[in-house]
Amino acid sequence: MIFLKKWYFVLFMGLACPLAAQVAPTSISDFAFTPTDDEGYTQAWNIDFRGKDVFLYVTYLISNTGPGTWNNGVSVLLYRNGQSRIWTAEYSGKSLKAQPGSFGHKSGTSRIAFENGKLVLHAENPGGGASPKEALAIDLTLTPVGRGIQISGGKLEPRPGSFLRADIPIAASAGQLHMTIGGVSESINGIGGMEAIWANKSPHSYAKRFLLARTFTADQGIMLGGYTGSGGVEDFLLRYAILQKGSVKASGNVSKIEILASQADGFSGYTIPTSVRYTLNDNCTIQEDRKYFAGGFDVLGSVSALLRWVLRVFFARPYVMHYDASLVYACHDAKPLSVIAQTSYYLINP
Repeated sequence: MIFLKKWYFVLFMGLACPLAAQVAPTSISDFAFTPTDDEGYTQAWNIDFRGKDVFLYVTYLISNTGPGTWNNGVSVLLYRNGQSRIWTAEYSGKSLKAQPGSFGHKSGTSRIAFENGKLVLHAENPGGGASPKEALAIDLTLTPVGRGIQISGGKLEPRPGSFLRADIPIAASAGQLHMTIGGVSESINGIGGMEAIWANKSPHSYAKRFLLARTFTADQGIMLGGYTGSGGVEDFLLRYAILQKGSVKASGNVSKIEILASQADGFSGYTIPTSVRYTLNDNCTIQEDRKYFAGGFDVLGSVSALLRWVLRVFFARPYVMHYDASLVYACHDAKPLSVIAQTSYYLINP
């Protein structure tokens, strides 16, 4: 359950492509808790935070895809000093406190809310991550800079009877993190953002792997997301947005992918592109060059035995991998836009 949101988010961005959706501003309220009775309903809120020598990735998930009454949870990935640590907590419906139509909820002892113009979250787990197992508690505040991005273009219908939305309610933000691990506390300032999804059907069969590349600055930014399928080099759906001074300068669909270099990843066993050129629908390009590993985890090794059994029904070897990368947007005679970005791969099957 916890990991399913990872696959959903980037997929939804890509599915916007054949529907010619338009990128537009979005807000936190667009991703209020809105459950459905459909089999495969999922909502997820993914929060990124980067501070000095720290990368934090937190997910709050509500879904009816979990076993029995287990329908919500929280996962925390912490990458520091070259090491990834993952904490997950899964809860039954009795532990969920959420009001349909309102943003924010409580999941067990964790919560997320939007208060006084700021995103505030608390997450805790009595033990988890790398050995030795230590208790974790985090409090994170994000103060948005500018508007969010509705990169999916609204509520989409990629298949008959299904719908989805995927947006970036917080594209750029200042952040303050207070973290306690094993009784040791510290406070860190940094930058961050939030992505959110909503779907009524499970789209795991659409894709082999997903990609999200994004920046976190308000002045100028590049967002690129979508998926590749199992049908060969032409089987993909990707969408992009170019931001400048808080406004969308250009957006659309990726028409061609050229993998210039790849490398086998020792952690996951997958071969992952290290240099890619994306040709856009207006014949401009985005070049992605992967730089450094920024954290990742084996999904099946990070959840309960019961949930692990359920996940094996759908996915062979799921991994979540984050990297630091450079993105260069080149468009005709204009000066290229070069930014530092975060590239995330959500790997489902070989």
